Amino acid sequence: MASETAKEYTAEDGTYGVMTYCLTRQLSRAAKTKGPAPSSYRDIMDLVQKEVHDIYTSQFPQIVGRNSDKYLFGNQVKISTPYILASPSVRPGMASFPYAGVVAGVTSGSVYDVYAPGTALGGGVKPVAQVQASTVRVDGSDARILSGGPIAEGSRAVLKKRDFGNRTLRIALKIKSGDTVLPALRSALAKFPYIKETPTPQIANLVVSEEVSSLRILTPDGTPLSEKIEGKPAERALSAAAQVVKWANWFFELAQENPDSSLKIDLTLTHPKIAGDSRDVPLKQIGPADLILREGQAVVATITNRSTVPVYVYVLVLSSDRSIEVLFPPPNQSGSSNELEPGKPLPLTAKATLPSCLNLSKDSIKVIATTTPLQLTEYGQKGICDSVTASGGYDQLVHARNLDLVKTVSDWVTIRKVLEIQK
Repeated sequence: MASETAKEYTAEDGTYGVMTYCLTRQLSRAAKTKGPAPSSYRDIMDLVQKEVHDIYTSQFPQIVGRNSDKYLFGNQVKISTPYILASPSVRPGMASFPYAGVVAGVTSGSVYDVYAPGTALGGGVKPVAQVQASTVRVDGSDARILSGGPIAEGSRAVLKKRDFGNRTLRIALKIKSGDTVLPALRSALAKFPYIKETPTPQIANLVVSEEVSSLRILTPDGTPLSEKIEGKPAERALSAAAQVVKWANWFFELAQENPDSSLKIDLTLTHPKIAGDSRDVPLKQIGPADLILREGQAVVATITNRSTVPVYVYVLVLSSDRSIEVLFPPPNQSGSSNELEPGKPLPLTAKATLPSCLNLSKDSIKVIATTTPLQLTEYGQKGICDSVTASGGYDQLVHARNLDLVKTVSDWVTIRKVLEIQK
């Protein structure tokens, strides 16, 4: 850090800078280690940070740069579960995130699973503790230990449950059968603290409206967002709650942006102009269409990196049917093949498709560009034309946000365009 000075360390064979000494020791150990999971530069520096801090508690060496996640002395990128570093605290029952605060996306109330230093995350490894962020500063945080411990210096903390503060999805319930459906629906949604009921439909994101022996999800201006939800009262309530939860995913992903980033990307949608009807779906939160297509026609989305550094590119499609699809990179693509150099365009061709139960759809083509490789395996979800259940989905998606763990506000950016698809 800027306020620190480098310390000296006296070993058996001489005197060295403490970080240089620890770094060369860890590199030497990595070269001798045999196993299926070679180290990245970030893996090595996690161990160096712990070792240096054990010797001098006032020195915090850090690693910065776009090659941090590459394997040692190679070009392949190591893509793993995002994490932040956790350390013990002098206060009983507490831990700390010495390098992660507001700029790293830590929020008060968020819960993290903590793993031993150097743990290869994933694959059923059990955490040693669970902590909850309490005091969050610009570049560091304190956390309360909820269970387990002790926590070693250089442990890895993985986001388990995200607290979004005052970010909410507002929902209006226009339901008269208060003795059956309404209590059951409210009970089903009560476990999701970011879904708030409002008595004013005009300011809601979604409206659940009761029809004859059925429910339907609408926009505030009455545009249907679901088929009729039928069945017994309890079944209707659970099914409606499940669909609201899926829409919550969708709206949060739609709203995620980083206007203060120093990165810049362009996105264009192209296709020959289509004569005829230009109807619009009044989903006010989505915005006007940048391009109108008929079902089955091709569209080319061209992404151009206008930044001064290479970025990793990810493309999501958020359809009017509430589905979220990872369009790029393909699920079988790994390594750095989605890396885009400055000034380079990336054309992606796709076919305009309509969900089976809709005659018109608005698709948001959302591009995420980062300086750190991500895993988007948790981002996908099905739409209203597919069967849904009341369990899963919302918690699993929002607490897996990779972008919340990107190191600084300058390390990621998004851009979005809207494509309207007609029959």
